[in-house]
Amino acid sequence: MGKIGFLLIFSVMFSFATGDVLRQCNLCHEKKSPPFNMIYKKYLLIYSSKKGVEKAMTDFLINPTLKKSLLPKEMKKRFFPQEHPKFKKSEAKKAVKKIVEEYDLIKRIKIIK
Repeated sequence: MGKIGFLLIFSVMFSFATGDVLRQCNLCHEKKSPPFNMIYKKYLLIYSSKKGVEKAMTDFLINPTLKKSLLPKEMKKRFFPQEHPKFKKSEAKKAVKKIVEEYDLIKRIKIIK
């Protein structure tokens, strides 16, 4: 019975660490914070390349500050949490990569011939 419990706990921890890096982010962003697609579009307007977006978003997640936030001043007051979670660089890169892959606008453009 102890082995089964250990395997279950290990598998849950492993899936959290590798499979769902956005779980912690979704806790707030699904309910009270701006959605990822809005945030991604805002970054894309300012940085205009995937590489620039990924770097800026990763930098924000490693050390989130009001100054680094791209939200307008009024939205910062409403949405920016008192203590935004900080991520390790590797976690931040994984989360940002998933966001960019999911909300990439180029994939959504259809060329009609």
